Amino acid sequence: MIKEKNIINGNELVSEIVAKDYNTAEIFKDYGIDFCCGGRISINEICEQNGIRKENLLKKLNELPKNKFNENVIENLDLDTLTVYIVNTHHAYVRDNSLKLISFLSKLKQVHGENHPELKIINDIFNEINSDLIKHMQDEETILFPHIRKIVHNKIENTALKSPYFKNLGEYIKSVEAEHTIVGDKVKEIRKITNNFILPKDACNTYQITFAILIEFENDLYRHIHLENNILFPKAIKLENKIN
Repeated sequence: MIKEKNIINGNELVSEIVAKDYNTAEIFKDYGIDFCCGGRISINEICEQNGIRKENLLKKLNELPKNKFNENVIENLDLDTLTVYIVNTHHAYVRDNSLKLISFLSKLKQVHGENHPELKIINDIFNEINSDLIKHMQDEETILFPHIRKIVHNKIENTALKSPYFKNLGEYIKSVEAEHTIVGDKVKEIRKITNNFILPKDACNTYQITFAILIEFENDLYRHIHLENNILFPKAIKLENKIN
């Protein structure tokens, strides 16, 4: 029997749609819809708020090929494995590229800052992003992710869960998601200041490379936050509730 594909409707939350198929993220991005930090809103609501033709958006979402390769295999990893994936992939990406971007942005500010004063603002914002993420990732790696792995272990062993860090995982995760929103808003501000990363006519090679890495950094961050907000955290809370 051929399984009918699920039809996306206006009542579904953006975050739920992307959690089912990450390929839909590109469509939401094209419409300027936040699918990670601000994804807990229905299609009906987001279209009404932003003056988007709901029929057009739903048509594109439902026409997306369901057999297209996507990364949902990652989203279906065991929770403990997913935490390791996030650290080795997305945390590593931030650490590998933040210092590179800080160096490039500093150079651009010095060389092109007189003609493009917005570069100082971008430089300052990205330094804030880096500082925020370094502390954020360290907290996840030393507190939150070990706790999630402990939840998985306790479920397998069928033993009671004891947390040395916090009484309520859901409340702690709210603070983590709030930090995601802060960083996400700063990334959006850089995109706004650069007019969607449009290069000026006098852009040198460093300018082009820097903007290309900023776009890549933004894409990786969205994927990173999506995996945590929409996949890892809800499943971890649900699993903890089962063993408490």
